[in-house]
Amino acid sequence: MATPSRRRPPFGTVASYAFLASTSLAALFPIFWTISTSIKTRVDSYVLPPKFFDFEPTAKNYRLLFRNSEFTKALFNTISIAATSTVLCVLVGSFAAYALARTPRFVGRIHWRPRYFWLAPFPGSSSWCRSTTW
Repeated sequence: MATPSRRRPPFGTVASYAFLASTSLAALFPIFWTISTSIKTRVDSYVLPPKFFDFEPTAKNYRLLFRNSEFTKALFNTISIAATSTVLCVLVGSFAAYALARTPRFVGRIHWRPRYFWLAPFPGSSSWCRSTTW
C-alpha cells in the first residue's frame, strides 16, 4: 500500500501568503507605532534611531490626558454623539430595508435600489446623492 506523498504548495500560494503577511504588517504598523509612542517618555519618542521594544513604558501621558477636564468633556461628547447617531442610523436603516425588502409595490423600490448598492461604499457621497433628485 503506497503512502500519499506530501506535495509542496505551489509558488503562487506561498507568494500570496507572503504578500498578505507583508501588507498586514504594513497596515498594522501605524497602530503599533501610535500605541508604543503613547506609552514612551518624551525623550524615547524622539530618539534616533527609534526604539521599538527597548524602552521603559509609562502611563504618565495618559494620567495627564485624563486629568484635563477639557479632554474628558470632549471625549464624552464624542462618544455620546457617535452612539446616538449609530442608533438612529440603524433604526432608520432598518425601516428602509424592511420597506425595500417586503413591499413589492413600494414606489421608490425600482428607482432607488440600484443606486443604494452602488453608493454604499461611499457614505459621504451617498448621503449627498440620496438627498438630491436624479
